[in-house]
Amino acid sequence: MASSAQGQIAPDPQTAPAAPASTAPATTDQAPGTPAPIEQVPGISTNADEVSLDLVVKDKKHNAILDLKPEDIEVTDNGTPVKLTGLHLVKADAGTSHMVTLLFDPFHGPTAKSVRVIAEKVLKVLPTNGYSFAVLDFTGRLRLLQGFTEDRKTLGQAINVVTESQAIVMSSTYTLSVNVVNDKKADEGRKKTASEAERNVISVAQTGADLSGLHADVKERARAQSLMTALQDAQSIAQEQHTQLNLAGLLALVKSQQRIGDRKALIYFTQNQQLDSASKEMLVSEVRKDAVAFTQEEEAFFSAHETKAQTHAVAKVESFDDLDEGYEPPKFWERVFGRKKKR
Repeated sequence: MASSAQGQIAPDPQTAPAAPASTAPATTDQAPGTPAPIEQVPGISTNADEVSLDLVVKDKKHNAILDLKPEDIEVTDNGTPVKLTGLHLVKADAGTSHMVTLLFDPFHGPTAKSVRVIAEKVLKVLPTNGYSFAVLDFTGRLRLLQGFTEDRKTLGQAINVVTESQAIVMSSTYTLSVNVVNDKKADEGRKKTASEAERNVISVAQTGADLSGLHADVKERARAQSLMTALQDAQSIAQEQHTQLNLAGLLALVKSQQRIGDRKALIYFTQNQQLDSASKEMLVSEVRKDAVAFTQEEEAFFSAHETKAQTHAVAKVESFDDLDEGYEPPKFWERVFGRKKKR
């Protein structure tokens, strides 16, 4: 579906008759003297497939053309011209919210800087109103660095963290295919940011308020719950379906957002990661399940009646730190006093 920040031209459903309908009344032989039957208005019946098309039309300078008329556009069905029944302009600020999930693979050195530049360019072409972004990465597991937010400054800080790199690369003199990357300082910064972001999203999902006590509305809480579900399900999908972590994470994110009526996009920044045909079909089938979204009225209805049920459905957890590599559970004195025992 094509889209434009300036505007979007969408024709109304069009009608293409499968077979012409006859409008002439049938005639029959009648005996002389028989009263003529009462003439009835013939009915008209047609078989048609109604199709809605979204399109963006631009001039040679790539400016959107917003004053098109139905007679200015020609649509064909297998070479046969089809008449448009209507054409109207749909603006980008039509009231629909958008959720954009930014997912990053680990990047180091100059590559990380290039990825940051690309991410910043993506943000520049997207409108500032009505768009909410989340930032996640893969480091042994699916990890959250920033929950959904419309604050571009906060989002920029999260992108800087996920693409930060001060790597020291140690290459083998025996073979170029073996090298060790040490990016400890940047990794520690990402780990700290992820821990805070995940604790915050857990608080919003379970209590309806973030760690600072700021209340979240129904939509914000639903988004937090979808992120929390994705973080939990990614590990189980990888184990149960014996699939790669990146595919499991993508599936978990798509599934967790299916009940949210916003328009959604997932942008995956990866390097040399190719999905086989079976993996692509699995992911596409999940996306297709989300093709029909709730209207705003339906979403408001379900949100008003399912808030309590959704709250109780969220599993009680404190953090996802135990999924990190090298995690050590707190010792006895840490659990009792919140600190390590003095020696």
